[in-house]
Amino acid sequence: MLERLSWKQLILGLFLFILPALILSLFIGHLAWLLVISLAAALIWHSYNLMKLSYWLWLDRSMLPPDGKGGWEPIFYGIYQMQQRNRKRRRELGQLIKRFRSGAESLPDAVVMMTLEGNIFGVTAMPNTYWVFVGLKIVDNLFLTYYVTLILVVILPYRIMSNR
Repeated sequence: MLERLSWKQLILGLFLFILPALILSLFIGHLAWLLVISLAAALIWHSYNLMKLSYWLWLDRSMLPPDGKGGWEPIFYGIYQMQQRNRKRRRELGQLIKRFRSGAESLPDAVVMMTLEGNIFGVTAMPNTYWVFVGLKIVDNLFLTYYVTLILVVILPYRIMSNR
């Protein structure tokens, strides 16, 4: 199991990029130019890993993260773990919604589910009854509570209509 990225790991990675420039400057001099070259190499390395991350997130349909080296490995793994947790939560939420719908469908009366804005997002109806919506009104009173006035007219059950 990987751990999250720490400041020590970041500084060590930067030091490993700078170390060859420091050693080489002892022999040939030109420390400033060698540091610029080593920091440019670090910039190219991080840009390459950013491109790998972007490709994996937006284009690649693979479930597994790309291979990462150094400080990028915990980042790829952390994003992968976060995606796994979100998939698990979505799956659990879908199962909860299915259980709610099956419970609402088993009620003897019809249920109309509404948002606070008054939009209907779900209706369960008895299988042998026709429901017609005559009116729907949301009233906002002075105490900022919402009253829902919903007029439903029940037209004869299906069994009575089928006997005619």
